[in-house]
Parts: sequence; C-alpha cells; structure tokens
Amino acid sequence: MSEIKSVLGEFFGLMDIEREKEIVKSCLKGEPDAWEIFVETYQRLIYSCIYKILNRYARQMDLSKVEDLFQTVFLSFIKDDYQKLRGFSWKNKSSIATWISVVTRNLVLDFLRKERKQKVTQSLNCLVDESSKTELMDLIAGKEESPDKVLNSADEMEILKKAIAELPKKDILLVELLFFQEMTHQRVAIILDKSVDAIYMQKKRIIQKLETKIKNSVRSF
Repeated sequence: MSEIKSVLGEFFGLMDIEREKEIVKSCLKGEPDAWEIFVETYQRLIYSCIYKILNRYARQMDLSKVEDLFQTVFLSFIKDDYQKLRGFSWKNKSSIATWISVVTRNLVLDFLRKERKQKVTQSLNCLVDESSKTELMDLIAGKEESPDKVLNSADEMEILKKAIAELPKKDILLVELLFFQEMTHQRVAIILDKSVDAIYMQKKRIIQKLETKIKNSVRSF
C-alpha cells in the first residue's frame, strides 16, 4: 500500500472532505457538469496510482495500458447508475480520495493477474530458457538423481511441457511466474493475493506432481 500513500501525499491538503462530498453528491444527483468536475478533480490522483502500481508490479510499462486502465477505473464508478460511488461510506470522516486510490490499485492488480493468465498457455508452448529449464529440472530431479538422467533431450523436454500442461490452471500459473518469468516468491504472493508460505506450499505440491508425472512418462519410453 506504500504506493497509495505516496500518491495521496500530494493530494491531501488540496481537497477537504466537505468539498469531496459536494462533488460526489452532485454526480449522484445528475447535476450538469458534475461528472466532468469529478473526473477533473481525481484524474491526476488516478493516473498517479496507475503509473506507480504498473511501475512496481508490471514487467514492462505499456503507455496504452495506462489509458485503458484510466478509462476502466472511471467506468467502474459510473457503472449501474454510480452504484460503486453510492456504496462509499463517509464514516469517521473518511476521504473518498483514499478509497479511490484503493479501488484503482485493486483494478490494476486484477488487470495484471488476468493478463498473466492469458500469457501462460503461450509461454508453455515455447521452449523455456536454459536457466529456467535447469532450475525446474533440478527441483524435479531431487538430490538422488542428476537432472540429465531425468530430462536431457528434446523428447524429454516435451515430457516436461506435457506434464506442466496437465496441471490445474492455478498450478500452471504459479509455474509460469516462478520458473519461466523468474519472479520472487514475495512478488508472486502479492500478484496472486496469497501469503508467501502458501506460495511455498503450492510450489512443493506442484513439484511432487511433476516429479511423479515425469518419472512415469520416462519409464514408459
């Protein structure tokens, strides 16, 4: 949440809660130019949130995505007759700017999760780079067998890819992020909205599944 605090640092002081209430209430009443004022008031805040979150979590910054995400955030507020805005609570003098930042962050992270899931199948159809392949082979082979005894040819590489493709989708995504994209366990935990311990446990179960699948396949050759 540090990126949100960073963005809000510039915004607070420029807008008081009473003024925020006026802007939101005008939108909900459908007053002329109310939505344009809302957009003008919060567009810099939302753009800043999007840039900071993409810069932190995305592998590459795509400026076209920034504009698409900007539109997605504002559409989420206007959807179903401002349902999301109507649901905001002003309890304890809460600032809607903070809430907007959280909404923006969640939408951007959801977008990144979906984007990575879409790339999983494509990545599995390509030959993984040598460093990723070696690491995965080492983990599957274990301490008793050297990697080249289990997977050391193009045929055996196909066995590995087939074994991965037969995993549940959630396991395939973890393999993609940890081994093919070489992300840290901490970063994967953030992306998948899980604890680091849960990521390690899932990884352990995946390796056990792959080890069994691969050994059975090798024996059948």
